[in-house]
Amino acid sequence: DAPTVTDVSASDPSLEEITCLVATELTQGTTATTYSPNASITRRQMALFIKRTADLADELEVTALAALPAYDGIPDFVDVVGESTEAQEAIGQLSQADIVEGTTAATYGPGQDVTRRQMAAFINRLQDFLTGDPFTTTGDYFDDDAGDPGEDNLNALASVGIFQGDGAGNVTPGGLLTRRQMANILLRDAQV
Repeated sequence: DAPTVTDVSASDPSLEEITCLVATELTQGTTATTYSPNASITRRQMALFIKRTADLADELEVTALAALPAYDGIPDFVDVVGESTEAQEAIGQLSQADIVEGTTAATYGPGQDVTRRQMAAFINRLQDFLTGDPFTTTGDYFDDDAGDPGEDNLNALASVGIFQGDGAGNVTPGGLLTRRQMANILLRDAQV
């Protein structure tokens, strides 16, 4: 199939994943015709991706999954008030479900880029919320996350094939996540 966005070539290794995200409307792209696969993901965008993933999982569930709570209309963080209604609702629902946390007690940091450790936490908390059972492992899959606050989530997601390192034993926990990487992670999570 030809890509539905103009900036993802037919030879792109993540073409199928990105096309799937666009087709299922888990993403709307960065414009009507672009996906920006190498751009980093903001916490605002990640909240939208995670909320849409949770809603789709609930809609297509084979086994009973928890549905996100309805948004109570009260922003949990002072810095989301100026966000779009869709972003406010996604952040609010995910905060109410304990899937996302703020960067401080009062702020969410919607424009900040998502790190790989944050993405692992979002995905594992989503798993816990939906099924009541987060991914866990005693295995150590990466060399560069020892003592990192994201180590447990990164290893847990690696144990089921959702998170993958660079092939040389590194996961770069504080590194930024690209939109291409996010597409792969979300689809691996859906497959698990």
